[in-house]
Amino acid sequence: MERLKKGVAVVTGSSSGIGEAVSEALVQHGLTVVGLARRQNKLQALSERLSADKKKYPGKFYPYKCDISIEKEIRDTFASIKKNLGPISVLVNNAGVMVKDDIKLLEVSGYDFDVVFGTNVKGSLICTQEAIRSMEENDIEGHVITVNSLSGLPEHNNMTIFNLYSSAKNALRVQSEAIRREISKYATKIKVTNIFPGGTKSEIMREFELPEPIYDPHLELLPTDVARYIISILDTPPTVLVSELTIVPIIHHF
Repeated sequence: MERLKKGVAVVTGSSSGIGEAVSEALVQHGLTVVGLARRQNKLQALSERLSADKKKYPGKFYPYKCDISIEKEIRDTFASIKKNLGPISVLVNNAGVMVKDDIKLLEVSGYDFDVVFGTNVKGSLICTQEAIRSMEENDIEGHVITVNSLSGLPEHNNMTIFNLYSSAKNALRVQSEAIRREISKYATKIKVTNIFPGGTKSEIMREFELPEPIYDPHLELLPTDVARYIISILDTPPTVLVSELTIVPIIHHF
């Protein structure tokens, strides 16, 4: 983890859920963290909470308002980060969206397709381009972690709705693996990891109120569970790469 403190850690979708938990954990480990999200008020509240206890949170958190679905905003934001805070050592691609009309792919509108793929796939790609460019220019042994979804793995996806979201997450898996293979060809020390959490307690899951048995609210991960594994992945030695990790909730009967 110490080697990653040479640069800035960028977390997208940092205003709630997994993104918020990851940002908090990174600041707790002493990193300089930039949180990206559309909701400036949520980011500011997180910033104030983390800065209130320097002993518990020795790192720093900087809130940046950015819509991951808009390419120009991403490019401008990363340029500002590199100019004002320095090179990037960690990127956690966490931002993602779903749409309520995602029932059947044959009925999904082109607009909804652009919304879901624009954030989940294209936005992630542009963020990764910017982060890896910064790592390479500054000779940083960085790490890109993409927070995917269990629904992005066909063998695990038993959902009967949100086929567009699942398609985007599967495309994201292929995209991330392709990037990992691309950079491995020129012996870079940059790591690329895909993680696949199962159902996680978050605003997005509450918003859609999925009926059981499609989604069981009593059988879900906490954002801090996912954050804990991301920290573990970042803490692996330079010679070890966790290329993919599936995280599923279990229920204990006592």
